[in-house]
Amino acid sequence: MFLRDSKNPIGLDISDLSLKIVQVAGNPARPRIQAIGKIAVPKGAIEDGEIKDEGKVIGLIKELIEHPRYGRTTSKEIVACLPEKKTFVKLIELESDKPCDDESVLTEIQKHIPYSPEEIDYDWQLIEKIGGINKILVGAAPKEIAEKYGLLIENAGLILEALEIEPIAICRSLLREENPLRPPEMKFNYLIADIGARRTGIVCYSRDTILFTASVKLSGERTTKKIAETLKLTDAQAEEAKIICGLDPDKARGAIRKIISGAVDELAEKIKEALDFYHENYADRGPIAKILISGGGSNVKDLAKTISREILIETKIGNPFINLKSDQEKLRELIYKDEKIKKNKKIAAGAEKKDLSSYATAVGLALRKTFLK
Repeated sequence: MFLRDSKNPIGLDISDLSLKIVQVAGNPARPRIQAIGKIAVPKGAIEDGEIKDEGKVIGLIKELIEHPRYGRTTSKEIVACLPEKKTFVKLIELESDKPCDDESVLTEIQKHIPYSPEEIDYDWQLIEKIGGINKILVGAAPKEIAEKYGLLIENAGLILEALEIEPIAICRSLLREENPLRPPEMKFNYLIADIGARRTGIVCYSRDTILFTASVKLSGERTTKKIAETLKLTDAQAEEAKIICGLDPDKARGAIRKIISGAVDELAEKIKEALDFYHENYADRGPIAKILISGGGSNVKDLAKTISREILIETKIGNPFINLKSDQEKLRELIYKDEKIKKNKKIAAGAEKKDLSSYATAVGLALRKTFLK
């Protein structure tokens, strides 16, 4: 099932609370997992995507590369993501009578971001031409952040192949449409809510491209802490309760549901706002076919069902391995085979499922070279 001869770069997801890596190998149509791993980041070493303790983070990167949870890495090349809060990605429009070049694109970008041209690194791609309009996907990030991440990778003794914006990586892992060998008629519209430890990123995807993104202050960590404080639990106990009980009114007499319902309502409201923006600006692309939720905070029991009921659009937990030839159950078994089995196997299984969901960004980064070949 798994290969060990890959020359593909390693996808490295850097976040405030953890580092994750994935390396893939095999057939570009359905590549396989070669190595996968995760390591916790001590509090304060990374804050809001900014590296505060470079020495500590470098040590963790080296440890993770040398000792992943499963498999072994066979490359020093890295594709990493920039912190989502500090990046910009959007589909912009240029009239076709204007030259479609760097100067014109940069002029348009400045209308959307609070940085001067000298302060940003940016990239763009012509997506389509409709009538007299060029549709262009642009991504931008502050040069200072990009340089710091590049230096971090270099000081870890690794080679930076690319820095990528997180929503692009998430779409690549969760959507079959991103696979270059998928059927050409497979073109649907999605809204993705990636619920991270510190923030939730919302991505609107239509016909092979991202239309817009948003970042909101809704986090899995905040929900866990609220449960812990209300019920006088440890963070670990609160996390388990969130996964197992969630929004089920019959679990724990509905106590967990009552605590987290406010955060879920807020998430649903933010999704509705994104849908309204889509309908106001991109209605010609047709309806949103599905809402996907991903990230470590996505596996709250009945969360997908609740959002679907609130918004009346099919909602599912995204599968970050959908473009990989890797059975999730087998993958879970391999990753966790050497870890201490908890007495409550149901809780253990829920925690592992949550853990796998958190690999979406790392998988997308690992697939970059394979899908761009």
